[in-house]
Amino acid sequence: MFRFALSSFVAFALFMSVSASARDKSDVIHLVNGDRITGEIIELRYGQLSLKTDSLGTVRIDWLDIASVESPHNFLVESNSGNSHSGVITAAREAGHIGISGDSGIVDLPVTAVAMITQLEAGFLDRVNGSVSLGFNQTKSSGVSSLSFAFDTEYRSERNLASLDANFSSTDTSDQGTFNQYSLNFANQFLRPGELFWLGLASYESNEQQGIDGRLLIGAARGKYWVRNSDAEFATFAGVGVTQEWALVPAAARPSAEVVLRLQWRIFRFRDPKTTLTSRLLAMPSLTESGRYRSTATVSLDHELVKDFYIDLSFNGG
Repeated sequence: MFRFALSSFVAFALFMSVSASARDKSDVIHLVNGDRITGEIIELRYGQLSLKTDSLGTVRIDWLDIASVESPHNFLVESNSGNSHSGVITAAREAGHIGISGDSGIVDLPVTAVAMITQLEAGFLDRVNGSVSLGFNQTKSSGVSSLSFAFDTEYRSERNLASLDANFSSTDTSDQGTFNQYSLNFANQFLRPGELFWLGLASYESNEQQGIDGRLLIGAARGKYWVRNSDAEFATFAGVGVTQEWALVPAAARPSAEVVLRLQWRIFRFRDPKTTLTSRLLAMPSLTESGRYRSTATVSLDHELVKDFYIDLSFNGG
């Protein structure tokens, strides 16, 4: 069963990572220093514009180094205030600005007010971003071996931001045998004008060490972006969920209604000192069982102390 699940995760991740045929490279980027680069805009995300070129491959340009952008193709441009504009990107009258020409006319935005840019003409797979990781570790002296696999994907359109991630780990010990753990998480954010949004989520997990044969969660929440710009994002949401849990001891299986509280903070700064922070805190106190709650927290920090010398800290607990 676990081999089948792992194989399915790998096949799905590889499928989602395949890119459809690329469009022509006719987007023009004007830099603050006067340089000009032509290519295909992939996306603007967390302070860096990804541009696919013929001679340099895919390059990433600090967004604040860009003076203007021109493209005959359709994009979704999201501002720091949470408003979205779709259309072709045109040269603005003022340096340091971009224009978005859509059905409602031309919208002028300062470069510093732009949070994200996403392709709209691309096919489904071109709008998917993701990563896959696979690891194996064996210690002969202790007789412990572990296998881990993970993937995450994200899809963005004009009205939705959907994410899917999965984790699988198997630990084999000479004295206690094999313990398996896996999880599958899905979330869909329904984008709205401004700072507020709706979120639907579902997850399934199993953890033999904790005696959980399966745990299914389905929920909905209302969220808000408190900070959202080209290099930082801070969001919170609150909602309710219904959990059905199947324990390894069948008599312990029980449904539960829970409050879903989540905090998410991200920082991506590529200028000195370079800093990357990704943190999530999820708390789920039960509404049907007094005193029962679940929580998980993940923090990953990569900070440049001095030039080319970094400190990397990470935490994952629940």
